[in-house]
Amino acid sequence: MKLVIKRTKKSGLGGKSKYELYVRADVTEEEALLIHQNSLGKDPVIYHDRTGTAEGFFAILMKMIKDTTMTVDTFVRGTTFACKDVAELIAIEDDVRGAVLTLRTLLEMAKKFGGEEVIDVDEHFKRYVQAHKIEARA
Repeated sequence: MKLVIKRTKKSGLGGKSKYELYVRADVTEEEALLIHQNSLGKDPVIYHDRTGTAEGFFAILMKMIKDTTMTVDTFVRGTTFACKDVAELIAIEDDVRGAVLTLRTLLEMAKKFGGEEVIDVDEHFKRYVQAHKIEARA
């Protein structure tokens, strides 16, 4: 799987810049098959809240229009986020990078259905201690 990211800056009305972030999870044929076989397409991977708390009919309507949910299917097809500024673009891009790791984990888990996994906890613990530079005490 590859993550494709395109950042675009356009001039808006009054000279104010508009930013867009296009993202796509470029999956292999095997990964696409796993998504289909496990009905993962409608699963949300990102919810971007642009409007905050909504109260009242029109606020809820604006929330439905402006907020963005990216599902596995829309991630694989490609999604464009309209961002008000660079800070928002960076925040969404961070969410996307997390989402692609989540999708990768889902697909790895989907490969293991129907089998058995045995985890050597002692070996797992040793790697954890080394990765986090923790001193093991006797």
